[in-house]
Amino acid sequence: MERATISVQLLGPMRLTIGDHEVVAPWPRPAARRLVVLLVLADRHVLARDVLMERLFPHLDASRATRALSKALSLARSVVDPPSAPSSLIVADRATIGLTEQVDVEVDLTTHLAELRAAERTTEPVDRARRLRRVLCDLATPLLEDRDQPWATELGREVERARREARLTLARTTERLTDWQAAFDADPTDEEVCWLLVDGYLDEGRAAEAVRTVIAHREALERLGLAVDPALVAMLTHHTDEPGLGATDPPPSVPVAAPDVAGTGGAGGASGAHPWPLLGRERELTAALRTLRPAADARAGDVLVVAGAGMGKSHLLAAVRDALSREGFSVPAATAVPDDRLVPFASLRAALARLPLVPTSPLVARLLVPAEAASLGRRPVPAELAATASALRGQLDHLARDRPLVLCLDDVHWADAAQQALLHRLCSEPVPRRWALLLTARTDEVTAPPPELPSRVMRLRLRRLPPTPTRRLAELAASCVGDHDPASHERIAARGRGHPFFTVELARMLEPPPDDDWSAPAALDLRPSAPAALDLLQSPVPDRIVELLRRRLAACSPAARRLTACIAVAGDDARLELIEHVSGTLRIDDLGTTVLELRRANLARASGPTMQLEHPLLREAALSTLDPMRRADMHEVVADGLAATASSSTDQQLRVARHRVAAFTVAPGEAHAVGALVSGVAGAAVAHELGAEAVALALYDGAADAYEALPTQRRAAFRPTAFRGRLALAELRCARGDYR
Repeated sequence: MERATISVQLLGPMRLTIGDHEVVAPWPRPAARRLVVLLVLADRHVLARDVLMERLFPHLDASRATRALSKALSLARSVVDPPSAPSSLIVADRATIGLTEQVDVEVDLTTHLAELRAAERTTEPVDRARRLRRVLCDLATPLLEDRDQPWATELGREVERARREARLTLARTTERLTDWQAAFDADPTDEEVCWLLVDGYLDEGRAAEAVRTVIAHREALERLGLAVDPALVAMLTHHTDEPGLGATDPPPSVPVAAPDVAGTGGAGGASGAHPWPLLGRERELTAALRTLRPAADARAGDVLVVAGAGMGKSHLLAAVRDALSREGFSVPAATAVPDDRLVPFASLRAALARLPLVPTSPLVARLLVPAEAASLGRRPVPAELAATASALRGQLDHLARDRPLVLCLDDVHWADAAQQALLHRLCSEPVPRRWALLLTARTDEVTAPPPELPSRVMRLRLRRLPPTPTRRLAELAASCVGDHDPASHERIAARGRGHPFFTVELARMLEPPPDDDWSAPAALDLRPSAPAALDLLQSPVPDRIVELLRRRLAACSPAARRLTACIAVAGDDARLELIEHVSGTLRIDDLGTTVLELRRANLARASGPTMQLEHPLLREAALSTLDPMRRADMHEVVADGLAATASSSTDQQLRVARHRVAAFTVAPGEAHAVGALVSGVAGAAVAHELGAEAVALALYDGAADAYEALPTQRRAAFRPTAFRGRLALAELRCARGDYR
């Protein structure tokens, strides 16, 4: 029997095409059509009879379902099998029913999902947006005729979920309001999309659209029995003065002075370094104030702000202090430093130093007076901590009688164990009390985790800034060093990716940024220049970001450091199956524990099937710290892993070639020349066939350089490969109008 091709359209009314001829005969029974659909969607196009009976005839008993399945099979064959066919395309035995192995199946639904995922994985932003728009233009409903069936409903939900994720990816890529609106229309319950859309409308002065968006969001949540975030309503009311939205306490809109927008160790107060406004943290500010303000009515709550280094914890703390100070609160503050882990109560003592506390006991004296603390020279026992907490609570109650008090302690992860235990006891104190605690801690210090606090403490986690505040922050930071070019601000914001510390450090760099795109390195459709196409480091990385990476790695195990280097070198190729395959080469005995270690250190995370460093700049910093020989060896390790794990031969050749040629480019020499030559020519041919001419040029050039690096006596064996590469390179250049 010759091979046959069955093409099935499931987006909209079902159409079946066998070879070049569409089957126009009507289906005698819906069950026959559903049987064919289930077979083409099944793995290897085979299903057990029991499964088919359960899916097609769940309302029938076993004997009746068996007869109904046999009849559906007979009717399906009457439609699917051409009259001239020597045998049936549907085969069956006593246990299974399936399509014959001589059948190639093409399903538009499967192709649609694959195109969505491929478009989302495209790393060049312009190409990603173009491909996503093209795929999303298809608005047909999947399985229109069978959408009432449970199995069809499940499949339809999978398609809609994939399309919602694709719309969200498109909006994040273009940052256009129309795309954010489309993402919101697809899922009006998505709080993140609602915040970004409302923020964009308010930036453009389109208050009416912002109000309609919040109302639609609130109605969608109410249908699910959920309530809208009061901070969103408060922010909208504050900016629009729209009545009837349930306004709450609006956040202060005045600039807040803070010494370090990154929160990497500065004091919680203002030192006058730069008067940054609080950007993109209105929601967190409102939530913190809503918890702390009731201290005036003896209903105080405590707040812990957590995030990685540089996300703006200290800046938010300063904003809260500023707002509460204007309202008459007493807000003593201090910041812990790494050495405080060896000094009992250091930052707590600094915060309380200016308050009129009286050392009524030796324990309180030890807490307040440095000389007393130094003379004891030992950690307090639990009984002493309990007595100290009780005495301190009495002092705070006395101070807060006339003026509510919020004690602000920054970076409490550096505090010693005694102070952390004392804070836990203070947070456990029940109301009524007219004082509260506002604490911040990093989540990426492996040796100094955030303190354990009672569950009643509000925990605010700071995430990356939305696009609009990031651009504004880049503009402010760049203006401080004399850079007023809007295009430069856009590049800084794009490279900073919503990370406040990274954005500011990029703006503070003395050298002007290059003119190329500062977005993430591309994987397949890359820029024309050879270094870019080989995914090599081009742009300088601020020193403080490199120092941050070194500090995090210093607290990690050697296996975690090796895995970080592998993920950085692999880039978009760092799929989990690759990491698992090369773990033995990297001498990683327990891969799961090592990955968890990187996650706890805020170094790496899983993004779908791929491992990524937490921020593109961390990857650039990691690459910049690698010795060229070690980086070249790591490229070879990744290439070997890809060659052993890649499922598609085309994809395999191209990705392996990129790493082989990159290894030679980083460390030119005979050791990497042969692999770069052979893989480079093969991968360049694949890239040329796929239309990625920039990649093909880079790989052909790299292969040619590798051939020249070979000793004369070894060139003869590879001369045919080099000749094919040079000939293809010449043809490609001529086609592009380059006649060099």
